[in-house]
Amino acid sequence: MEFHNHYNPLPSRGKQSAIRLLNLEPGQTSDPIICQLGTVPLNEDEVARDHVTYDAVSYAWGLELPRHEITLGAWPVLVRDNLWQFLKQMRNSTEQAPLWIDALCIDQSNWDERASQVQVMDRIFRGARKTIVWLGEADDDGVTAMNLIRTIAEKPAQLTKLTEHVQYSLLKWSRRSYWSRTWVVQEFLLAREIVLECGSVQLNWRDIYKFLKILESSRITGGESNMWTAFRTTPAYLLILQRASHDNLRAPLSELLIRNQHTDCTLPHDKVFAVLGLLGDIERGRKIRVNYTGLQNLCTRACA
Repeated sequence: MEFHNHYNPLPSRGKQSAIRLLNLEPGQTSDPIICQLGTVPLNEDEVARDHVTYDAVSYAWGLELPRHEITLGAWPVLVRDNLWQFLKQMRNSTEQAPLWIDALCIDQSNWDERASQVQVMDRIFRGARKTIVWLGEADDDGVTAMNLIRTIAEKPAQLTKLTEHVQYSLLKWSRRSYWSRTWVVQEFLLAREIVLECGSVQLNWRDIYKFLKILESSRITGGESNMWTAFRTTPAYLLILQRASHDNLRAPLSELLIRNQHTDCTLPHDKVFAVLGLLGDIERGRKIRVNYTGLQNLCTRACA
């Protein structure tokens, strides 16, 4: 992401934090993407004051360099491909609320601001009306998998009638890069409500939960194929299961690190920082402060 120091500092009054929200202007496919930023306070009760409604976005940044230009306020900003695709898709939504998107709502060039916003990340996602889980652009496998989950949630008997192609599509979908990102664990588990989006195809948490329960029931009553055995080892299944069973909520840090050791992040600090909102009350009392300049001190505190 390329920035031009056009962010005004976020206000801070004692323990009260503030966040920026992004308003995405509507447009046609070929129109430039134009966004505006506004600032709102975040209360201690995890709800933005004056009942400000917003949706949080959970997605994978991607490893490629930013190359797509958008307008943020009065400034040109470059964004990576996955976020670009999301903004193009989302600006045509008829039910759009202000959005919280980390790459744009946090001044990524300001390490102090990044640290302070990461410290309240759990409150940001708890305070959102819903969390939009952006899995990326749609392809045939993604559409097939999303439709499959919805179909089985509505008609459980279809579970035994799946073709090999459909099963492969589900496996490929469950291994998309989103599911392996360390940051999405906290975002996915703390969300009030979840809507998965793969291109223009949507899937709500209710159908995902039903699908999971049907899958678990089929294993108990009649065994399962090798495909379903493989599916249970995928990052998507492991994360969905954690949300359905409320695992990882208020857990010890050591347990969180072990459970999510298969996930990926760019900075080693984030293995700890990305799960701070899931800590149990005792470890919350220790108050690990987000600081991107002291890896050795972080390791000492995390292991204490």
